[in-house]
Amino acid sequence: MEWTPELNDTGRELWQQGMSAREIGGKIGRTKNSVISRAQRSDWGARRPHKAKPKPAKPKPAKCLPKLPKPALASASPKLPETKMPFLEATAENCKFILGDRSPWMVCGATVKPQLPYCAFHCRICYGRSWNASPRA
Repeated sequence: MEWTPELNDTGRELWQQGMSAREIGGKIGRTKNSVISRAQRSDWGARRPHKAKPKPAKPKPAKCLPKLPKPALASASPKLPETKMPFLEATAENCKFILGDRSPWMVCGATVKPQLPYCAFHCRICYGRSWNASPRA
């Protein structure tokens, strides 16, 4: 479909009024890309600034979790266990903290805290706090 002089003039007027290419295309029966191409080729000029509608302020998200007091650390930090055993020999009662980064894989092997895979010393390293109290369910 060709651009007639009437369509061209109408498009230019709407363009200079600040309408978007999509709105102009809808009024004159053209696509947005067709309007943009015509505006560039026919040098419709700069558009008047479009008055942007003020956007409503976004509501601040509610804080989901209340701040909990930090647990009191045990007065004496747990001592590094002296045990060491191969990974495949460790049972559910042994600490599974891997020592070193080469084969054969060795684990700590100390007695674990209830419901945790590590001893008190390695729980403090991995979880960043004292695990003398039972863990939260």
